[in-house]
Amino acid sequence: MGIGRFIAAPIIGAAMDYQNSAYTILLSGLFIIVLFISIINMKIRR
Repeated sequence: MGIGRFIAAPIIGAAMDYQNSAYTILLSGLFIIVLFISIINMKIRR
């Protein structure tokens, strides 16, 4: 999960640094969706 933290850290940092919360929510939501799809694909391959 080191790669996941490496990707999530800039998103969390952007959420704290910038007032543009809608853009941050959109980015984090997109990241969660991609992560969810990749987990489903791994389960299907097994």
